[in-house]
Amino acid sequence: MLKRLAKKLARRVGLDVRRATDRDLPFVRTMTCDGEPFRFWIANQHTKAWWDKPVLPLNAEFRSLKQLCRPGSIVLDVGAHHGMDTVLLARWTVASGHVYALEANASNTLVLTANLGANKLVNCTALHAAVGPANGSIRVADETVDEGDPLAQRVPMIALDEFCRERNLRQVHLLKVDVEGYEAHVLQGATQVLKARPAIALELHLDLLARYGSSAADVLRQIDLSAYDVTMMVRPDWETLRGFEGAAGLPAGGTVNLFFHPR
Repeated sequence: MLKRLAKKLARRVGLDVRRATDRDLPFVRTMTCDGEPFRFWIANQHTKAWWDKPVLPLNAEFRSLKQLCRPGSIVLDVGAHHGMDTVLLARWTVASGHVYALEANASNTLVLTANLGANKLVNCTALHAAVGPANGSIRVADETVDEGDPLAQRVPMIALDEFCRERNLRQVHLLKVDVEGYEAHVLQGATQVLKARPAIALELHLDLLARYGSSAADVLRQIDLSAYDVTMMVRPDWETLRGFEGAAGLPAGGTVNLFFHPR
C-alpha cells in the first residue's frame, strides 16, 4: 500500500518511478511446458523472475487449467497479463477452440499481442479492455482499477455478457479471472455466462477485495457452488491442491486460486 501511494504521489509531481534498467530486456525465451516448446517475450523484471527458464514445471495452477480446458473450448481469459496462460490455453483448446484474452493494462496488452504473434496462434483474440459489471470506461493504474486516481489511464470497460452477445458466443466453456481484487465486479457482468455453468479458474486477491467494496463471500455468492467440485491452491505453495469448504475455509489474506470443475 505504501509503495503504491509513493508511486502515485511521484506521478503527481511529474516523476516517473521505475526499476533500474535491465539491459537484457526485452528478449524472447524459447521454453517448454507440458512437453511443448514455445516462444515467449520476457518484457520486464517481474516476468524475468517468473518465467526466464528453459522448462516451466506443470505446477498445480497449470495442471488445473489443463484439466478445465478441453479441446474445442471457448475460453475467456480475463486479466491475461503477458499471455503465459493464454498461450498454454490456446494449445490445450487446439485449433477448434478459441481464447479471448482481455487485459486492462496497455503495456501488458502489447506484450500479450506479441506473444500470440510469436507463436502464430490464430485461435486467440487479444483485447485491451477492463472487464466489469457494465460497458463503459474506467481508470486503471498499473494493473489495478483505480477510479480515485485522476492520473490513471481511462480504458474501455466491457461486461462479459455483452461481450459474448456481441460476438454470438453461445457457450463459454472456461472462464479464467485474475483482476487484482476486482473479481466481484467482473462476475456481476457475467450472470448469463455463469448460468451456463462453465469451468472457472478464479484468482482471489483476498487483501484487495475490500478496496472495491467486496469480500470473498460476495464473490462466491455469484457462483452456484452446488454445480461444481472445487479445489484451491493457496499461494505461495504452487504445487498443492487442497479441498475447498467455502468462504469460511479461506485464509485471512494473501492470494488463493480456486478451480471450479462442473459436475
